[in-house]
Amino acid sequence: MAGARILREGGNAVDAAVGAVLMSFRHRVAAHGARCGRFMLLHTASGEDHLLDFFVAAPGKGTDGREPAALTPIRVYWHDDAFQVFNIGASSCGVYGTPKGLDEALRRFGSMPLSALVGEPARAAREGVEVSPIGEYLLKILDPIMAAEPEGQAIYHPQGRRCGRGETVRMPEVGDLLDRLGAEGPDCPSTPATSRPQSATGCLERGGLITREDLSSYDVVERPAGACPLPAAAT
Repeated sequence: MAGARILREGGNAVDAAVGAVLMSFRHRVAAHGARCGRFMLLHTASGEDHLLDFFVAAPGKGTDGREPAALTPIRVYWHDDAFQVFNIGASSCGVYGTPKGLDEALRRFGSMPLSALVGEPARAAREGVEVSPIGEYLLKILDPIMAAEPEGQAIYHPQGRRCGRGETVRMPEVGDLLDRLGAEGPDCPSTPATSRPQSATGCLERGGLITREDLSSYDVVERPAGACPLPAAAT
């Protein structure tokens, strides 16, 4: 719906795709967010193919052999007898590329700036979105991960229990981050906000390996479009 609205307002397909990704920071936060990574495969009207790689990179520049904190294995049960083990904790975090990737896609192929696309997602993050049936299922199976830290508990267990269907989950800090993305550009998630620790510093304090050098040196890479694993029908 966010992408369709942008198309109706005169944006092109890249504007709409970026707008949908920004909205996903709020709606699909279990899998998406500003501190994640992605690929974007584009086919232009002139017939060119472009594959932008802004996936998560390995951290650790300038750590001089620092030993990362131990990972915590978490079982996520898809069904009663089927589970997958996820290893969580600060040392599981990689160098994120989503802000820089979305900005580059807009600058090269879009018709709207990032600042014109963050408003609606920021509003949704602050006002909150009602938990859908599918959202309730995801929050249930991913609860050991989403509520593993106090910050997650404050969002997903605001009344001392997991949020359920029909309840509203609000993320005002995500709204603030989206506003900063629009006003300051793609480097803002790696710089201090008011009364908030710089993200690299916070990761290091918890035993992770993301450094300021990792964040400042991250670059979006254009790959040969044929390297994309998607089948032709999906492009």
